[in-house]
Amino acid sequence: GENLLPLNGWIIAEHAEKPKETTESGLYIPEVAQKTSDRKFKVVAVHDGYEDCAVGDVIYTEKDCDIPIQIDNSFNIVSEKLFKIETKNILAFER
Repeated sequence: GENLLPLNGWIIAEHAEKPKETTESGLYIPEVAQKTSDRKFKVVAVHDGYEDCAVGDVIYTEKDCDIPIQIDNSFNIVSEKLFKIETKNILAFER
């Protein structure tokens, strides 16, 4: 994320925590439920002039607003680590 500079209205983030694969009692959580329940991200890049959050902040977002960053258009390689999030979808943050 260090070399990425998102455009106005977007930030780049990664999941702040690894989604849980099982419940405390040991039941398996399907991958779809893992993704939709995880709304906590760590900011890795913000656009110039955006002051509501900064690199290193943890943010909480609307459900299903994170878009995986596509690294290479010719092979459709998608990053499993970095996501672009529209700033209007940020609900809260912690520093």
